[in-house]
Amino acid sequence: MISLTEFSQVIYTKTYLGKTIPLFPHETKTQHQLAISVIQFIFMKELAYKIINALTLGKGLNAHVSGFRVKLPTRYFRYFPIRYEMNVLNFFNNYVKEGMVVIDAGAHIGLHSAILAQKTGPTGKVIAFEPTPDTFELLKKTIAINGIQGTVIPMQQALAAEKGKLLSMYLLCRQRTVTACQTTKGLM
Repeated sequence: MISLTEFSQVIYTKTYLGKTIPLFPHETKTQHQLAISVIQFIFMKELAYKIINALTLGKGLNAHVSGFRVKLPTRYFRYFPIRYEMNVLNFFNNYVKEGMVVIDAGAHIGLHSAILAQKTGPTGKVIAFEPTPDTFELLKKTIAINGIQGTVIPMQQALAAEKGKLLSMYLLCRQRTVTACQTTKGLM
């Protein structure tokens, strides 16, 4: 198994004619060490989330957002600040009532969908639209760990102003890099 230091050296160096040369020659030693530390931190953070996910048996962790308590997938339980989108959540409090049918357009990982499900209750419905494949999987996980499968209906679709328009979306790949994008086209 390769160590984190060896891995970061693989990323930042290249062997040419038997010599190891830096890929970024103008980078100072301090900048290089900082880059290695950042890579190590990211790997350790991901490892910590995997351990926490295993300890919670994949049931997520509680997040407190703008007065609501929602379970989120382990990797995202600290993603939203405590006072996240207060104006939106105030709107939910003032206008969403039990038994309503609500559309969450661009549901992301399901924070608003889970909160809307609390507001509409088991007699209401939340139709959650999220077109991005990886994010849609997280949306489904959020729905499952909150036990709101009967209330929230996930739809892997985008919404458009007119029926039948061709929509081009640029999605980030699993590597989460802008340079590794793929294009998805579909009729909505």
